[in-house]
Amino acid sequence: MPIRDSVKHSSQDVFSILQRPLNELLIPAMGAVGSHILKSTLKQFDDGATASFKTGGQVCPPGLHLSLGLYLKPFNSFESACHLLDIKISQTLENSSQDLNANFLKTAEKYARARQLDEEADGLDDSANILIEHLATIQEQTTAVVYHQTIQEHLKERDNLRNEAESIRKGAKLSFDKGPLVRQLDATLQKFRVARQAYHGKSFVGNHVHRCCQKENIDLLMADVVNLTNQLCPDLVEETKAMADKYKVLFRLFGTCHKQYNTADFHSDEDIHALESTIRSYLQYFRTKFGNETIPPKMHILEDHVVPFIKKWHVGLGFLGEQGVESVDARLNSVKYNVRGLKDDLDILKSVMVTHWVQTRPGAHSIR
Repeated sequence: MPIRDSVKHSSQDVFSILQRPLNELLIPAMGAVGSHILKSTLKQFDDGATASFKTGGQVCPPGLHLSLGLYLKPFNSFESACHLLDIKISQTLENSSQDLNANFLKTAEKYARARQLDEEADGLDDSANILIEHLATIQEQTTAVVYHQTIQEHLKERDNLRNEAESIRKGAKLSFDKGPLVRQLDATLQKFRVARQAYHGKSFVGNHVHRCCQKENIDLLMADVVNLTNQLCPDLVEETKAMADKYKVLFRLFGTCHKQYNTADFHSDEDIHALESTIRSYLQYFRTKFGNETIPPKMHILEDHVVPFIKKWHVGLGFLGEQGVESVDARLNSVKYNVRGLKDDLDILKSVMVTHWVQTRPGAHSIR
């Protein structure tokens, strides 16, 4: 029977996470391979690939990718909140000297036209109510009939205007990336030399996440959104401030977590305790203030696996994580470029490895 079918979770144990040693992965892996099952059914097993190791204790949590994913999620949520404010601004904007996107201006014009129709409908409604009051005091039948016809015409025209206004609102859809607040986010990111990738879901790279987690950059990102709202629609400033303050706390808490776990430094017991406390505060705030958001797997890794790993090795994830390997790989490619004049592949490899060895262990130069 596939491993997944035998695993049941109840509401009582959903938050109880058992650490799983690596050697247990051999069981489903060898079961999948040994049974010669079809590739289409491999997804039913926890690990359907041939195991490349025999024993193991822990896998280092991928600190860099944790930070990339855990920063992108709240940023996307913040961007969505800005989009909702953009819609509200477009519904109330009368005129502006700001250089706004054409799609946004067209949407704002439609909402302005809808408001104008509503005002005309309200005027007809008031006129009809006044005529109804006068109708109660009229005794002459002919005059009463004229009043009654006029009232019906006003009410019919009122309903037509309101239906037209509602139809305009339904057709006035603001594209997600065309609102002024959403566009301001990328402009602010560029102030501290951060640019989201055009592809891959507009995600960030590692160095940019580190820059975005700086306290002064978080404050700047929030302040620019509030200031622009104040220029476009002062009535929404308080709502925007409340939204920005909520996300500011979230970004600061995550920034503290990122700086504590994503290093190659030695971690004392006090450092580990501080990290554990920070992660707990971050997750508690996230669950309290963002109850409708989902908990992604990377957040689960942060909560349940980062601290136990650092407790065992007393170093940050950057020391044993992928950053070090990627750094060495980049260095080897750089050395290889310098010896590109060699023709034999073996000579190139020997030159690269010897050069790297001498550069990392200068004392070995005399041994050569």
